[in-house]
Amino acid sequence: MNAEIVRKQEKEITSIGAAIAAGLQVKFWGSLEDVESKIQIERVFTPSISDAAREAKLKRWAQAIERSIGFG
Repeated sequence: MNAEIVRKQEKEITSIGAAIAAGLQVKFWGSLEDVESKIQIERVFTPSISDAAREAKLKRWAQAIERSIGFG
């Protein structure tokens, strides 16, 4: 489950997404692949934690949440 996370250079992705969808609809873009080739990547994040360590941390987090319900 160690998937990379990509941060695009463009920060306002909501408006870009709407523009891409509109451009695809009116055939401004030939395909989604045409659009993808224009996207610039700022940084790629690759997790360094193992799946087993991640599962252990998630289990502890879930336990903490369960214990905090109704506290206070």
